[in-house]
Amino acid sequence: MQPSIKQISKVLFDMDPMQTCCKENACFDEYDFVAKQIYQNMETGLSFKHSTLLVLTRLFDAEQAQRADLSAIESALFKKF
Repeated sequence: MQPSIKQISKVLFDMDPMQTCCKENACFDEYDFVAKQIYQNMETGLSFKHSTLLVLTRLFDAEQAQRADLSAIESALFKKF
């Protein structure tokens, strides 16, 4: 089963892998666009990790995207459902 856009966004918000300070600033929708892009990539058959890395690299700094703990994000997401 594939996670929803809302579930992906919530995990990204909670973990804030790109260090946007979204939690501190109560920007609950900070990762909504990112989550939508990840979801769409997964719909084409890409894995969660690959999709997430592609999206984070495209939308943020590539070096920072490489430092994101994709395994931890994936574990947190797939524990939720």
